[in-house]
Amino acid sequence: MLFGSLLRNDQAKMGASMKLRTRCKPLGCIKSTVTKLSKKLFSLFSGVDIVRLIHFRNGSSAIWSVILVYIAYSANYAACYIDDALVLSDGVVGFKDDYAVPALLATVLMSMIILRKLIASVILAIDALSGVVDEAPVAESIEQIRRYVLLDNLSGRRHFSMILVFLFTCFSVMQVFLPIFGVWLKTWALLPAEHPLPFATAIIGSFLVFVVCLSNALWYIYVTLTRIFYFLHTNSVAGRVSINPLYVNGDGDLSAIANLILFTVSLCGSGVIFVIAWVFVFGADVWSLIGTTLYTFSLVAVFVFPLKTIFSVLDCGKAKLLHPIEYEYSFHMKEISVLVCAQRSSSTHSRSDDIIKSLVAVDAIHNIYAHINSISLKSIGLFSISKSAFVSILPLSIWMINLLYSDDIRTFILGVMTWTVSR
Repeated sequence: MLFGSLLRNDQAKMGASMKLRTRCKPLGCIKSTVTKLSKKLFSLFSGVDIVRLIHFRNGSSAIWSVILVYIAYSANYAACYIDDALVLSDGVVGFKDDYAVPALLATVLMSMIILRKLIASVILAIDALSGVVDEAPVAESIEQIRRYVLLDNLSGRRHFSMILVFLFTCFSVMQVFLPIFGVWLKTWALLPAEHPLPFATAIIGSFLVFVVCLSNALWYIYVTLTRIFYFLHTNSVAGRVSINPLYVNGDGDLSAIANLILFTVSLCGSGVIFVIAWVFVFGADVWSLIGTTLYTFSLVAVFVFPLKTIFSVLDCGKAKLLHPIEYEYSFHMKEISVLVCAQRSSSTHSRSDDIIKSLVAVDAIHNIYAHINSISLKSIGLFSISKSAFVSILPLSIWMINLLYSDDIRTFILGVMTWTVSR
C-alpha cells in the first residue's frame, strides 16, 4: 500500500511538471527565437556580412564607390532644390554656399583613384615577396599577409571591423546625434527639423564617404605600413628576405615594392585638396596651423618609414651579391701573389700569361663590384621618391603660402568655388 501511494504521488508530480512545461513552451519558443535573432544580428554586424560587403577586394570597388558617392550628392542637390535649401540665410550655409562639398567630392575622386592603384600594388608586392623567400616559415607568413589583406582570416575581419566601428561611431555622432540635439554647425546637411529631406539624403552621402570610402583607405594604408613594410624590415635585417638589386628597373621586385611608397603617401595626402579649401576659405589661423602641422608630420612619417625599409632591403640584397664577389676577388689576388712570387723565384717570364689572365679577371670582378655597390635609390629611378617627398611637405607649405598671400589667394579661390557651385 505504501509503495502504491508513493507511486501515485510521483505520477501526480510528473503530471504537474508536464503541465508546467506545456504552459512554458511558448515562452521557450520566444526565448529561442530571440536568441537566434540576436545571433544572426551579431553575425551580421561582427565582421561577417557587413565587412565583406564594405571591404574593397579590387580596384573596381573603389571606382564604384566614387559613382555611388556622386549619385548620393546629386540626390543631396535635388533634395535641397525641393526643400529650398540651395541658398539659405541667417548664417545658415546652403548647398551652393557649402564650399566643402566640391572639395570633398574632388578628394573622394582622387583618393579612390589612388586607392585603386594602391590595391593593385599591394597584391603585386605580395606576389613579388613570394618569389624572393626561400624559407618555408617566411613563405607562410607572406601567405598569411595575403589572407589578412583580403579578409580571408578571422584576424583581418576583426581588425577591419574595429575600423568600421570607430568610423561608424564618429559618423553617428557628427552626422546624426549632434544635429538632432542641435549641437553642431548650421548647414543644409545638419538641420533635421528645418530641412528633413536634405538631412536624410546627407546621411547616405556621409555614410558612403566617411564609413565606406574612408574605412578602405585607412585599411590599405594600415596594411601597407604594418604588414608589408614591417615584414620587409624585420626579415631583411634578419637576412631572410633578399631582393636582387640588379633587377630594380622596369618590373623588378624592388620596384613593385617601392611603388607602394608613392601610392601610400599619395592616398594619405589626397586630403590636401580639402585642406586647401579649408585654409584658403577660413584663413591661416592657429587651429589650421596645428592641423596642417600634424598632417605634415603624419605624411612625413608615412614616407620615411617605408623609404628606410627599402634602403634596408637594398643593402641586404647588395650584401648578398657582393659577398661571393669579394671571395672571388680575394681568391684571384692570392693567385696573382703566388704567381708573382713564383716568377721572381724562377727568374723567368713563363708565368706572365697567367698573371695577365688573373689581372683581367680581377679587373672584371672589380667593375662588377663597383657597379653593384653603386646601386642606390637614385639609380633605381623611382619617381615616387620625389613625388612622395613633395606630397609630404605640401600641407604645411599651403598654410605658409596662405599666410603670406592670404587676401589674393582667398579671393581667387572663393571666386573659382563660387563660379563652380553656381554652374
